[in-house]
Amino acid sequence: LLGRDGNYYATSPSGGQTTNGVLFRLTPNGLYTGLASFNETNGASPTAGLVQDLNGVLYGTAYSGGAAGRGTVFKCTPAGGLTTLFSFDATSYGSHPQSKLVFGNDGKLYGTTYDGTPADGGTVFRIDTNGTLTNLVSFAGNNGYNPYADLALGADGNLYGTTEAGGANSNGTIFKISLPSGAFTSLASFGGGANGEKPEGRLTWGNDGNL
Repeated sequence: LLGRDGNYYATSPSGGQTTNGVLFRLTPNGLYTGLASFNETNGASPTAGLVQDLNGVLYGTAYSGGAAGRGTVFKCTPAGGLTTLFSFDATSYGSHPQSKLVFGNDGKLYGTTYDGTPADGGTVFRIDTNGTLTNLVSFAGNNGYNPYADLALGADGNLYGTTEAGGANSNGTIFKISLPSGAFTSLASFGGGANGEKPEGRLTWGNDGNL
């Protein structure tokens, strides 16, 4: 992430003081500073990218660790003060977030978990910057299964994403989250063969108004 201060911010999923990953800053001249180390308690294995608010605070997810060992949402100041905002518990809110968070036009953060919930299909969630999390949808098969890619904010102000599996043909789906309501709409199911299957890439909004 190119930060508002002109420096780069990123995470590594391993290494650091306890080998559970680090959050670091890199200047354009290549000066490296480790800002925070993950230690299982505050998360482990951060694999997704970071986002930043107008005050320079960084937000991200860790794939595992936290209170239940199922991943976390965290924030970190540019000075390195890391705070766990939420720990996933598998059953109610999903587990193992591995996609980057995205800011909606409402100022709240949106993301996905890859698995967890009773159906083990993952979730789409909304979380405010104070750590209050709302589960917007639980994937259970017909509506999709295992979201892998980052969500995309469309020019219409809604969020769009994909699931790696599930849908009408069990080959993955494309879905929409309407904002600010958080309502879920399944847009398409991949059929395999000629039209593909198992999407893992992030959608992007084209100049022609299509995804």
